[in-house]
Amino acid sequence: MRHRTPAERPKQDTEDLIDVRNLRVSFATRRGRIHAVNGVDLTLREGESIGLVGESGSGKSVTCRALLGLLPEHATVEADAIRFSGTDVAADREGHAGVRGGTLALVGQDPIGALNPHVTVGTQIDRVLLNQGMPPTRASERTRALLEEVGIDPRRRDAYPGEFSGGMCQRIAIALALATGARILIADEPTSSLDADTGSRVARAAAIHGGTVPRFGYT
Repeated sequence: MRHRTPAERPKQDTEDLIDVRNLRVSFATRRGRIHAVNGVDLTLREGESIGLVGESGSGKSVTCRALLGLLPEHATVEADAIRFSGTDVAADREGHAGVRGGTLALVGQDPIGALNPHVTVGTQIDRVLLNQGMPPTRASERTRALLEEVGIDPRRRDAYPGEFSGGMCQRIAIALALATGARILIADEPTSSLDADTGSRVARAAAIHGGTVPRFGYT
């Protein structure tokens, strides 16, 4: 999908949440350096959604993880600019950490791996809310509401991830990401394990969620 350049985009009063210029990602291997992403430009404004479309292995997930600063040490990320709400972190790997959670949240392709198998799903969501200063009683209520929004019976909040199917774990991972209150949700095939009806329900729940989160980067 071709993204319009800044000159081509209509003038808006909304803020640029993400502004990326000439993103390049390569990996050091025994056979030499492999270039996975080369020359990606994108801008995401308040209220917009962006879809990254491409075949498997085209660099969609690498692009998302580069924005989050979650690539391994043997990856090299270069860009003319990577700005989050005007703050450029292109030359600062640690700078990405400062925007994760508060500004950016990720729904990855492996929902089971994103959940702690030794902690109940309700407790995992509770902790995210408690870390934001929410009172325990309110956090528990919000956890139940989030589970219900993504189609999980809130009475199962005390169950462990291993007691859910892969599709249900994917919904729980989405609820966990929404609990962060992040302004931007980067979702890597977030509904791939869901049927069409459930996927639509989850997408609608995320899109209307609290008026705080719903900015997507789908791959």
